[in-house]
Amino acid sequence: MNRYLGIVLSVFALIFSAWMAWVFFINFGNSDPSIKAGLIGLFGVFSAGIITHYQTKKREINSRHFTEKRAAYTLIIDLFFDFLMAEKTGKNTSDKKTLEKIILFKKSLIIWGVTDVIEFWNELEGGTLNSGNEQESLVQIEQMLRSIRKDLGHNDNSLEFGNLAALLLISEEKHKAFKQ
Repeated sequence: MNRYLGIVLSVFALIFSAWMAWVFFINFGNSDPSIKAGLIGLFGVFSAGIITHYQTKKREINSRHFTEKRAAYTLIIDLFFDFLMAEKTGKNTSDKKTLEKIILFKKSLIIWGVTDVIEFWNELEGGTLNSGNEQESLVQIEQMLRSIRKDLGHNDNSLEFGNLAALLLISEEKHKAFKQ
């Protein structure tokens, strides 16, 4: 019942607003030029205030979200480097510790992750990134890292493709993985 009352009130408010706008524009043409100038100025100030308020709110929200997104994405980068260190040192990371990090990252990803990163993570976890082709895996990881950086506000247009994924490799592996 409240839903229908809300719809009826919204329709009446819309009709009333349209009628008020019509009355204003009809009378605006017949008014004194100094009144017209004042109303146009008032409209401009009012519009600028609304736009400024909207942009400020948007910046505040993005600023608050940035901190959370950065923390969430740092978790995945930490996991990549944990796997890299485990592979290089031959020391296997604790499955429990790794699982805890993955679950923490997934929780953060659900709330803060951008669509591309969520899709890449699902591919990574589903095994499609680990198809045995190291170069293809690095390309997909590069795309995920670029999506993360884009979500955090970085512009990587001038960054050569492969440079981000190469940071996960040591010197001799870089030459092997990215040779053409």
